Order: sequence, then structure tokens, then C-alpha cells
Amino acid sequence: MNTEDRFWAKVDKSGECWEWTAAKFKKGYGRFSYHGGAHVLAHRYSFELHNGGIDPNLLVLHTCDNRNCVNPAHLYQGTHERNMLDRSERGRAAGANKTECLRGHAYTEENTGRYPGSGRRYCKTCNREKKRGQYLANHTRAQRSDAA
Repeated sequence: MNTEDRFWAKVDKSGECWEWTAAKFKKGYGRFSYHGGAHVLAHRYSFELHNGGIDPNLLVLHTCDNRNCVNPAHLYQGTHERNMLDRSERGRAAGANKTECLRGHAYTEENTGRYPGSGRRYCKTCNREKKRGQYLANHTRAQRSDAA
């Protein structure tokens, strides 16, 4: 049996997501061995089979959020930043289900900001209070040095 046939023999195509049924890495992604025992992520292997190579600067991401899925229609190339933003937007990030910040302010649409790049959210009220405290500390320090 050739490598590609061995790969597809480990896939359940009965649903919309094509589930990897063989070995997995610790984080739940499919693990496939080929070329003398090299282990690769199964979804990356599937992407390569259907799209040629993978840009070395990009990851292979899932549109379906299913780590076991190897359906090439559910896979696309993207940056680490895009992957983190998807994780945050889809509620898979740590703390994504929290409804308020550590100081008790509600995470409403008006009170929630996102950091550029990572997409992590922050409390706008706390951010404003922090900046005001920094301004006051710097302003008071400047006044003291002017008086001296």
C-alpha cells in the first residue's frame, strides 16, 4: 500500500469533518508516520496532498475547529496571529467565557477592546483607569521636580 492509501485508510469520511482515527499527538492533533518514520501532523499532510506545498511561514488552520479533521475543504493556510485571533473570536481561548474582568466590569461590546495582533480582549474601563493613574503619577512627579 502506498503512503497516500495508508493515510486515507486512517480517516473516517462519514461526516462533514473527515476524522483522523489513528495515533494522535498529546494536544489531540492527528499523527501520521511516513518517509522512514517521520511524524507529521495529519491535517498538514492532507493539506499538502491537495494543495502542493505549505508556505514555511504559515500554519495550516481549521475552519471547523476540529483538531481531528483532515478534510482539505476545512483547511487553509494562515499566520500564527490569525490562529490566535480565531481562537479568541470563537471562544476557545483561556477565559473566553468570562463575562467580566478581574475588577468586576462587564465585558460588553462597548467596554471590550482587542489588542492588535493577538486579538486578546481587555477591559476599556480598567485600561482608562490605568492610563489616568499613569498620567497623574507622571504629572505629580513633574510638578515636584519643577518645584525643586
